[in-house]
Amino acid sequence: MVNKENGLDKLEIAVHTIFVLFGIIILGIAYTQIKDPFWGGLLVNIGSSLIVVTILFAIFEIFRREYDNKHENLRRYVEEEVKAQLAKTNLTAMQVPPSATPPKPGDPNA
Repeated sequence: MVNKENGLDKLEIAVHTIFVLFGIIILGIAYTQIKDPFWGGLLVNIGSSLIVVTILFAIFEIFRREYDNKHENLRRYVEEEVKAQLAKTNLTAMQVPPSATPPKPGDPNA
């Protein structure tokens, strides 16, 4: 399971890097090749938005994974605690109270 997550992390990092590089390329084209103010401004907006949104999404994923890890650790702790309480309850239920001596026939206190 850990290897699967590491592979997913590497793929996700690669995709984020490609998006940021693509945004930088769009910005470079907008600043150097496009002289029309409309198309140049549009490409600048697209490139910078692509970079900013990708970085914000990566930061969001970092915090989401941290929260998921904390939640998973808490869930495991609670499961272990419930199992321990259940085992304790089962052991308590299995205990047989000491038996009293049977009453003698004709005993008025019986």
